[in-house]
Amino acid sequence: MKKLLIYPNQYLKRIAPTQRVPIHSSVIRKMKDVFLSVKAAGLAANQIGLPHRVIIWEHELMVNPIIRTMKDPLESLESCLSLPGQQFLIRRMNKIHVCWLSPDLQIMYDTDLSGLDACIVQHEIDHLNGILINEKVLQTS
Repeated sequence: MKKLLIYPNQYLKRIAPTQRVPIHSSVIRKMKDVFLSVKAAGLAANQIGLPHRVIIWEHELMVNPIIRTMKDPLESLESCLSLPGQQFLIRRMNKIHVCWLSPDLQIMYDTDLSGLDACIVQHEIDHLNGILINEKVLQTS
């Protein structure tokens, strides 16, 4: 099983490229195995050293996720698997509209999210963009 990368591992700073070929079933399996084993709220592929623009949230595999709209700022206390034992006060948006592709890149999905779900998806997309929560801190706790 793949292991979680821990900050300051520089792989976490890489921007995941747009996925242009279908996601292989072995990548899906690796991501789901780690997601389930660590009981995560979400997971980005680059957190386990995979060079794919893919996240898992609520057992949903999201390929090339894009936030189309966001509104209603809120401050939330977040932690991160790649920054164990730390929590940070972060500003996120309470409401987002997100689009993504299926693993075979054939179906586009979209949904409105709010509250914790919106924060989790924003957090994981930040990972795909090489951004960690310690770079977005309003204050530490």
